[in-house]
Amino acid sequence: MGMAHHACMTFTSGFFKSLTEAEVDEIRHWAQTPFDGAGITWLKFQSRIYWTRLARVTMEDVELVEYNSEIPFAHVVALYNSVNWTNYTKNPEQLEAALENSSYVLCAIFEKRIVGLVRCISDDQTICYVQDLLVNPKGQRRGIGTALLSAVLNRYSHVRQLVLMTDNNQSSTEFYKSLGFREISGDLAGFVRLNND
Repeated sequence: MGMAHHACMTFTSGFFKSLTEAEVDEIRHWAQTPFDGAGITWLKFQSRIYWTRLARVTMEDVELVEYNSEIPFAHVVALYNSVNWTNYTKNPEQLEAALENSSYVLCAIFEKRIVGLVRCISDDQTICYVQDLLVNPKGQRRGIGTALLSAVLNRYSHVRQLVLMTDNNQSSTEFYKSLGFREISGDLAGFVRLNND
């Protein structure tokens, strides 16, 4: 029996406590109709299979697609939630406007779900600023982040300056250096002012 034919079910707090955060996102963003306990069990099973497959994904299974109106915004919010970027997800309207006003937003899609995203702001002549690069933790170290950033480097290969800020840790530093970025030093200096921080 298809999920659309299941009867309505009341979600209890105890039920949600039994789920991972990703599975709760599955229910919120993928369930189109109410369904009963059998449907919930089916969804939990399918969700766990998906996350297991994502942990083993290769780039042959991932499609890079520019963000567009056919990609549900709720899936983007779920991705940002997966990496705990709550400064974005606590204000979804602002995040949605940021995406719309960005110069280039590229998504990594695995089985119709966003598992990675890169977002840039650029004048397309002299500078490109990489604002966001994120990959669902279960899909990290599978080449997704490298593919997304490489696509940016290719898209803006004619632009002299590509700039970004990132967390100050060894893994981030090594990742960006492997793609030709270097830390600001010598004749250059970097400055930032964060409002409302």
